Amino acid sequence: MEQRVQLVSKIVVALVFLYAYPVVWRKNKVRVINIYLIFSTIFLIHYLMFPENRVYIQEAVFPFFFMCLPSFIYSRVLACK
Repeated sequence: MEQRVQLVSKIVVALVFLYAYPVVWRKNKVRVINIYLIFSTIFLIHYLMFPENRVYIQEAVFPFFFMCLPSFIYSRVLACK
């Protein structure tokens, strides 16, 4: 039951993000691209420099890039009107 509730909440948040995405993209294409490039580079450096942590880093890829970073970007873009 707990997993279903968590899945439904993630789907609802994803739908809200998808709905707001065109507005965020139109306002700050360059900022969105820069943020993803910076964090991708940092993520890749950690992945390459710390092979003992690769299992944990691989587990964090989806939540980080598809949940945390969009939340960060949306909050930064919408707060900086």
